[in-house]
Amino acid sequence: MSLSIRPLTELDWPGVMALQREAYGETLVEPKSVLQSKQRLGPQSCWGVWRDECLLAYCLAHPWPLGTPPPLGQVAEADAGKTMQMYLHDMAVSPQARGLGVAKALLEQLEDGARAQGFSHLALVAVAGADGYWRRHGFTRQRISKCLADYGEGARYKVKPL
Repeated sequence: MSLSIRPLTELDWPGVMALQREAYGETLVEPKSVLQSKQRLGPQSCWGVWRDECLLAYCLAHPWPLGTPPPLGQVAEADAGKTMQMYLHDMAVSPQARGLGVAKALLEQLEDGARAQGFSHLALVAVAGADGYWRRHGFTRQRISKCLADYGEGARYKVKPL
């Protein structure tokens, strides 16, 4: 049973939605239309990890202005004319895949792809107690003026230079 990483397709959305619920419960679940808007903004940076035909993890990332995370739960539209970075909107890993290195593989692929596209930073909002995980992977907290209350208690905007 080998693992494969490939871009998400239209046929993958039922699995993505199920995995989102499995990973976050009901607290941070976003509608399919919102997640698909992320893919439209960054089709080259939205992937899934499969073992056989089972989706084990996914990554949704897209270009976005530095220092201003997109609103949670809202369809994202392109925002031209500002300094852009690659924004990691969501990375979810099924509990049955933890410890297999899938998150690390997705992050490495995202970093390589972002560099190839000319981005100098990755950014994200760490949620649900994941601040330490992202710190171990080189992300540091950056203070911003936007309130992150919609992202849940303890949410932190984090940036990693590439």
